[in-house]
Amino acid sequence: MAALRFVEPQLREQLDRLPKEHRAAFAASCAERLFPAYERFSEEAGRGDPQTLRAALSRLWEDLACDPLSELELHASPKNCLALVPPEDEEPWAESQPSADDAAAALVYALESRVKDDSQEAAWSARRAYDALDRFLMSDQPGVIVTAAAEHQVQEHPLVQAELARQRRDLDELLAVRDGDVREVAARLRDRAKEESRAFFGAAASPR
Repeated sequence: MAALRFVEPQLREQLDRLPKEHRAAFAASCAERLFPAYERFSEEAGRGDPQTLRAALSRLWEDLACDPLSELELHASPKNCLALVPPEDEEPWAESQPSADDAAAALVYALESRVKDDSQEAAWSARRAYDALDRFLMSDQPGVIVTAAAEHQVQEHPLVQAELARQRRDLDELLAVRDGDVREVAARLRDRAKEESRAFFGAAASPR
């Protein structure tokens, strides 16, 4: 079987076939799997606000399942979460900071995908998940020069392939019910993504 690849234009083409609520469910799954990276960063660095981010992600899942977000929430929540994305130059530096950035940004994009008619935000959530693993695996090889060959090796790593397979699976399930109520799959995607978040970076691995 050929290795999976993250090809954003192709992903967007498929996401374009979905209603915005279904795109938001896809993006929320990506954000859910990444979320522990933000919690770990906050614990290690003593900064951030994982409780606020968790509340926002939970509300998004509730919105997709049965309890719609208000207009105020729809517009305020992405801004509130964006303020919690760790700045690149924030000191003191923590090794887990880049992954926390990916996790918070993926949630912001998921929330924005619930509002916007464009599929770009949902695709960006997926890209943040891919980028977090790419950086994590590259950081395990100090001194390695980032070349096409090195990137190819990372793309074929089991952790990357597992996440790309999860994204494809979620997308396929949502496409199968695109003309139906998103509640049919939202709860399943949520519960599954929470379980999968435990091994996103591998067993007992600490994201950087």
